[in-house]
Amino acid sequence: MPEERLWATFFTPGEVLRKLGVPTAGDVVDFGCGYGTFTIPAARITSGMVHALDIDPEMVAVTRAKAAGLPNADPKRGRS
Repeated sequence: MPEERLWATFFTPGEVLRKLGVPTAGDVVDFGCGYGTFTIPAARITSGMVHALDIDPEMVAVTRAKAAGLPNADPKRGRS
């Protein structure tokens, strides 16, 4: 995984999520949530739960810290 600063230059998350049609109501799953690049904006777009999964516990911790205060973001460690 590149450093977060570099990673952030690869995407415009809000625009990508809008183009993908993330619902304003309904659950979303972010597989490989990494730094929470898409998890956090998705949790702001939808009123449903955003299940953010990653196999790396450090990435889950980063996303969890960023999601503090977003009751519909649920970062968890996924298993392969």
